[in-house]
Parts: sequence; C-alpha cells; structure tokens
Amino acid sequence: MIELNVTKAKMNAAAYEMLTSGMANAVSVHFTFSSDWDNLSKTAVFSNGAETIAVMENAWNGTDSCIVPHEVLEKPYRTIVVGLVGTSGSSVILPTVWCSIGRVRLGASAQGDSSTNAALPVWAQMENKISGLETTSYTSLEKNPSGGSSGYPVRVLLHGLTSADAGAHLYVYSVLRNRQRKTCWRHPSNYCVADEGGGRLGYGQIAGFTYGGNAEYNYSAVPEWMPNDGYLETEFTLTKAVIERGYYDVDISTWLLPLVKPKAFGDNGLMSWDEIGIIGLSQYGQNSPLLFRFNIERGGSVVGESHDTLCIGLRGSLPDTSDWFDSRDGSIRTNHMYVSIR
Repeated sequence: MIELNVTKAKMNAAAYEMLTSGMANAVSVHFTFSSDWDNLSKTAVFSNGAETIAVMENAWNGTDSCIVPHEVLEKPYRTIVVGLVGTSGSSVILPTVWCSIGRVRLGASAQGDSSTNAALPVWAQMENKISGLETTSYTSLEKNPSGGSSGYPVRVLLHGLTSADAGAHLYVYSVLRNRQRKTCWRHPSNYCVADEGGGRLGYGQIAGFTYGGNAEYNYSAVPEWMPNDGYLETEFTLTKAVIERGYYDVDISTWLLPLVKPKAFGDNGLMSWDEIGIIGLSQYGQNSPLLFRFNIERGGSVVGESHDTLCIGLRGSLPDTSDWFDSRDGSIRTNHMYVSIR
C-alpha cells in the first residue's frame, strides 16, 4: 500500500509500491490526515498527465484508503500524481498540492481482464474544479524527513516532473534577508538589474581582500575544507533517478559551509575559524534570517517555481557563536541555527 501523509495543503509520500501498466484494483493509497481535514468531504484526484480521474470518498475501498484508478495506469512510462480536494457543502475549501506516487513500469498485457471495469464514480459537481488543477512543475520543502531531532537535511520535493525532464536543474533562485528584505544574491537566470553581472555568493568573494565597515579585516584564503572554491553550490542536476524518487535532499551542515566566515578578535583584526558567522547574518541573527527559494530550470528557462521558502537564522539565545566549526569533518554544528519553512 502507498502511504501518504496529508497536513493541511501539503501531501508527502511515506511509502511506495511498484506500479505497472495494466493494473486494475491492485494498488491502494492510504491517507493519514491532520486535524485540518476533520469534518471535510474528501475527493482523491489521480493523474498521469494525460488522464485525470477523481474518486469521491464514498467510493473509496476503506477508511482513508482509495484504489489507484486503472485509467491512469494504462500507459507505461508515465508518472502518477495524486491530489486531494476537501469540501464542505458545494464549496471547495482545501485543495492539496500534487504528490508523485511513482512511475508506471511496463507490465504484461491486461487485455481481456474482467477486473478492468468502467471508471469509478466521480462527484460530477467537482469535475470542473478538479480539471483546473494542472500538473505544473514546482518545488515544496520538508524539514527533517528522517524524523531525527536536528531538523537536517532539508528535503526539496519535486512535483510535476517526468523522466523527460532528466538533466533539468534545481537551483537557488534567490537569497534574501528577511527583516531588511534585502536581496543578498540572485541566480544569474533571475537577474533583472542592468550590469549586475553573474556574481556568486560565498566566502570566495571576500577571501584575500580587505573587508569591513568601521574596522578593516583581512580575510584569509579559502580554506581547504571549504567546498566549491568557497562559493555556495546553487545548482543541483536532476537525474532520472532523482526525478523518479521525487525529492532532493540538501544537508545544510555542509551545504552552507561556503557562507561561513571567521570572526575577528581585538583591535588587531585577527581572524579565527574557532568562532564563525554566516555571510549576510550578524551575531544572534539581527539581520536575518536568510530566505532561500529553490526553482527548477530547464534549457535556460524557469519551468517550476518555489511554493515554499527555506528560512535559516541564528539562535538569539546563544551568548556567542563559539565552536560552530567542526574541524574533524569540516561541517557546521547546526544546533546554533534554526530552520523553518514558510
């Protein structure tokens, strides 16, 4: 059985099952609902990009369980997505995002199978509303998908992509300071200011240069433990395997390393990696948090936008930022940060 967790308008897959072309009445999805869905009538919507089938709750095969309609499983090599529409009376009040439940593999022919009966009942009044939910590409975010206490990595969920999109890129679209609403960095494909150039974000920008406001600091060269020549990695290739899996994990304890900088001590401006800060953030997160948005790019064009924003800041309760850097593995101790999804 395919397990789907539904929290308000979000839906994430917790367990998958193999799908093959020609299946009928063979695979069910089970929904685990948050309290947001209490007292709502539910309609499940399944689509393979060409066919979209809606199934009312009174036609489901069990409590919070629904059979995947055979109509969306007839063609192999298509990705199946499912969404939910919660209703009260005749008004649609809570549609979810689309969630991928897997790609249909080529199965033995089911022609002549008496179980491939007609389409399951559909709530006619909902059809026009449901048909407007197109399978567009977009990203959403999930924190701490492994269930641990640290909240890392951050999972970027991919929606509306098929194997034909292999080679597309997931990329950091922008980095903003929340309080100031100041753009720290924008992806080159998102530049709209003349002569802004194709700048990169990270410690590599300031390494080897004198830098500072009221005081001048001489930042050292990019250390060997810092990845990507001291610049934040902003593009991740979406392989066929990643697209079929439906998500890309970003471990911020290492991904953010190019954004750290050593702190200065005393009037002599000596720098030490024993205490570090993050570019764009002051101590205690006074100019923060930083807001990251992940879009999907293919062939130089944006094909999927961010539905969620990753928020990263420093914990204001800390007396300092001592021992951020772990010299053993070149990572950041993320207990000094807080992460949320907006």
